[in-house]
Amino acid sequence: MKQIFVLLFIIFLVSCGGGAVKKVKPENTDTTKKEVKKEVKKEVKKEVKKDPKEEAMAANMQLMNQLKRNAFMSFVFNFRVNRSYLPRGGAKKINEAATKIKAIIEFVKANNMEVKPKIYIYGYADPRGEKEHNIELSNSRANAVYKALMNKLQGADTDKVEIIVKGFGYAELYDSDNPNSGKNRRVVIFYHKPE
Repeated sequence: MKQIFVLLFIIFLVSCGGGAVKKVKPENTDTTKKEVKKEVKKEVKKEVKKDPKEEAMAANMQLMNQLKRNAFMSFVFNFRVNRSYLPRGGAKKINEAATKIKAIIEFVKANNMEVKPKIYIYGYADPRGEKEHNIELSNSRANAVYKALMNKLQGADTDKVEIIVKGFGYAELYDSDNPNSGKNRRVVIFYHKPE
């Protein structure tokens, strides 16, 4: 890098006549300028070359940014109180999510991406009952949705995505004005742009 600055400084001095610096005229000015420019270009090219791993990571991040248009969020609402089996209407939401996840998987395969997009399945409960029980219940709900979703994804390369399943109890109420609402007894399936 230091060499580049020295060469650029020499080019500057040669091009502006040296200013306060005493100008020493080389025997063949045209040849010297050409040689200096060639050396500068060589050094710049060396500096610009990237590590292949860095280039691959940059390409993957560009693809991940393109993948953001596939972001989605599906809600499976109205689980029965103290139950984890799928509520009425849940299958439709799971089918919608499966279709979107398949599109993500196909995008990853088509672009030979190394980074796995993360799909989240988060379960929740209403505030009735003990905290520990509600965490177990919300985990059971998330796992019930996960199992149903995996059935819909049969034949897809699900190893191309990472699926994270977790229950949060009543940590985040969807309908805080009505804590016992069926909307608080839910599972959320979502994918968003990666960090």
